[in-house]
Amino acid sequence: MTETFIKTPSPPHPHSKPFRIAHWHFKNLGLVSEGDLLATLETDKIAVEVNAPVCGILNQNMIEGCEVAPGEVIATISQRKH
Repeated sequence: MTETFIKTPSPPHPHSKPFRIAHWHFKNLGLVSEGDLLATLETDKIAVEVNAPVCGILNQNMIEGCEVAPGEVIATISQRKH
């Protein structure tokens, strides 16, 4: 198995509040496809969508409502090696 790390993006500007995981669009351990919308993150000003860069099994590291720092790993996607 290989693991792909899903990280939070950089904040829109340096004085933004941290991101908060507003909503997971897939259940933990759900099968996701490349490009699927995984999560919506929010700051005090904006909402950002996080999409799956690869297909595989989603392993959430954080629950909805958690605050996350820029670059923090919020999930991994496990893929089988062929």
